[in-house]
Amino acid sequence: GPGPEAGTLRVRYFVAPFRHSTHPTVAMTAAQALAVAALTPGTVAHGLMGDSPPATPLDGGAFRHEVRLCHASGIVAVTVDTQGRDLAADGSNLLRTGYVRTVRPILRGELLLDLGNL
Repeated sequence: GPGPEAGTLRVRYFVAPFRHSTHPTVAMTAAQALAVAALTPGTVAHGLMGDSPPATPLDGGAFRHEVRLCHASGIVAVTVDTQGRDLAADGSNLLRTGYVRTVRPILRGELLLDLGNL
């Protein structure tokens, strides 16, 4: 459904639909596909998002849109670059998508090495 501000969409990602449980985040390939769908006129995602995010001008007539996907563990921002301000319904002016991924430590510890045998 629509998120709390323009350019946001609340999402839940089913990893295995037969298990009826959602993933705590969202796969990055799925996030990019959802972001493009959210900007594509006539799609369900576009209808749910409500207001589109502001478009930032780039060089050569290109524009960058940042779609924010609110998932169970937080928010992921996906950039969608288009030639021209709006994404065409057929996607013909889609240039690229991207995201910044941050990671959290999953292990912390100590390692003892015997440097005399190296």
